[in-house]
Amino acid sequence: MQKNTSFLCESVNSVTEELQNHPGKRIHTPPQVFSLKSIKAKKEHQIRQMEVVIDPNDLPKEDFTEAQFLKEWKTYIKSLQTT
Repeated sequence: MQKNTSFLCESVNSVTEELQNHPGKRIHTPPQVFSLKSIKAKKEHQIRQMEVVIDPNDLPKEDFTEAQFLKEWKTYIKSLQTT
C-alpha cells in the first residue's frame, strides 16, 4: 500500500510542478484519476485480491476426466442461472 500511495503523491507533485511552471497552460488530467471514489475503488479491489487464498487441502485430490469436468461445469452453470 505504501508504494501505491507514494506513486500517487509523486504523480500529484509532478502535475503541480507542471502547473506552476506553465501557469497559462492547461494540462488535461482525467477527473477520475484523482477522485476519492476511484482511489477508494482501487484500494477495495486490491484488498479483495489479497483476500483470495487457495488452500491446497481444499483442492480435489481424485483424478477426473474431461467429460466428468464438463458435466459438473454444466451443472454449476445451471445452478447459477436458476438463482
